[in-house]
Amino acid sequence: MITLSAAHRWRCGALAVSLLFCSPSGSSHAASGVGVTGQGSQVLQPDPKRSGKYLWKLWAREFVIESPSKGVSGTMKGISAVLFQNGAPSATMAAAQAKGNNVQNIIVASGGVVVKSLLEPGTILRADSVTWYQQKNQVVAVGHVYYKNGKSGMTIIPSGALTANTSLKTVRSDDGAHIKLP
Repeated sequence: MITLSAAHRWRCGALAVSLLFCSPSGSSHAASGVGVTGQGSQVLQPDPKRSGKYLWKLWAREFVIESPSKGVSGTMKGISAVLFQNGAPSATMAAAQAKGNNVQNIIVASGGVVVKSLLEPGTILRADSVTWYQQKNQVVAVGHVYYKNGKSGMTIIPSGALTANTSLKTVRSDDGAHIKLP
C-alpha cells in the first residue's frame, strides 16, 4: 500500500481520480495489484455513453483505493456525492462511508446516509445503508428508512427496504410500510 498526500489528477481507464495510483492523465490503463490511501479526494466516473457527462462524482475526506486485477474499487470516509441519471445530476448523497467500484458501477453508502433529490425539491431519503445501482438508475435503502416527498409531504417508513429511482421520484416498499399523507 502506498500513502500519498494531495497532488494531481490522474486517469485510470474510465475512472478519473484525484490522488490515485495509476499513470498521469492521458494513459488509458490502470495499474493492477496497486493500492493508495490518502485524504481529501474527488472521484469522477465518466459516462461511457455520453461524452463529457458523468455517472457519479464523489468527494471523500479519507480513502483507500485499490486496483486488484480488473477495475478500480475504493472505500471512502466522510463522503458527499452527486448521482447522475441519463447524464444529468439527479440526487446528492452524504454518508459516513461508502464503498464502490467502476466495474459494477455501484456505490454502497452507510452510516447515516442522506439522499436528496435534485429534481424533486424537498424530497429526501434517510437510512442506515443505501446502495446505488447506476445501471438500473436505482437506490435501495435499508435500516431505519425514512422517505419524505417534497411536493406532497407524504412520508414512508418501511419496516424493511425501500427502492427508488435515482431522483427519488418513484418509490416502492415491498413489505409493510407506514405511509402518512399530510
